[in-house]
Amino acid sequence: MIFGSFLFFGRKTGTYNLILLSGIGICLVTYISILFSKTSAKSKLIWTIFVFGMAVINTFVSPYLIKSSYLIYVNSNQNELQQISSLLEIFNGDVRVL
Repeated sequence: MIFGSFLFFGRKTGTYNLILLSGIGICLVTYISILFSKTSAKSKLIWTIFVFGMAVINTFVSPYLIKSSYLIYVNSNQNELQQISSLLEIFNGDVRVL
């Protein structure tokens, strides 16, 4: 869920936040339940290494997923963005978008 949430980063912020927080919540509850279960220390260590490994992978993968999210947004709204761009070309100097 966490990885998939980044595909909504640039286009639907509310959906991105919901999916990301849900994914983090599920991961935390699951990880804590593993840590406090009666499984072996080896199993807990393996899950801890897995969780940290996924965090490292997330660090490297998330910029590409965020870029993909913006590319999806630009490709799906290309006509509207071109119209806005042509309107902004009329102005000489600075244009401030609030």
